[in-house]
Amino acid sequence: MLDKYNEFIQEVNYWQEILPVLYTNNPKIVELAFLKIYVKFEQFFIESFVHYATGGEGENHYQPIRRLAFADATHLEKIVKKIEHEYIDIKRIEQIADAVFVANNPFSQFFNDAQAKPLFTKMTTIRNFLAHESRESKVKYDKLIVQAYNLSAYDEPYLFLSKENFRHYYSFTEILKNFANIIIGRIII
Repeated sequence: MLDKYNEFIQEVNYWQEILPVLYTNNPKIVELAFLKIYVKFEQFFIESFVHYATGGEGENHYQPIRRLAFADATHLEKIVKKIEHEYIDIKRIEQIADAVFVANNPFSQFFNDAQAKPLFTKMTTIRNFLAHESRESKVKYDKLIVQAYNLSAYDEPYLFLSKENFRHYYSFTEILKNFANIIIGRIII
């Protein structure tokens, strides 16, 4: 779990250092930076959930209190997957976190936080639009980002993320870093 945390932090730091330089020649690079950071956080989040659900510890012996004790990752996956080919993702964790852990666990806190929840919903919308460019993801992007921020219908994600000196991009990465620190037990809730 801590290796995924470190990969996530390294990704954030890498892009924080190089993004301003690369942006000058290619403004769309902010989309790649955003996508890479989102994916690293997602991997960390899922691995952390599995780690804690199977009895693992974070920093300073931090461990959310479990309601259910899973023997290992295979046992957890057999129980929480709804269909054979489904995988554990952030949406699934949101549905089951309170069943696996007692109240005030870092996963439920992430989904119930007044600041984090709407930002993460926006991040997921942008991620889906960048990754799929489907009609459905475009409609959601238009509704949640374009209309909400009074952007032009032609404003692509890189314009939103880089607006006001990367304000949205940096607010997204900061909220993810804060919750990553909560999840590993660096910040106790």
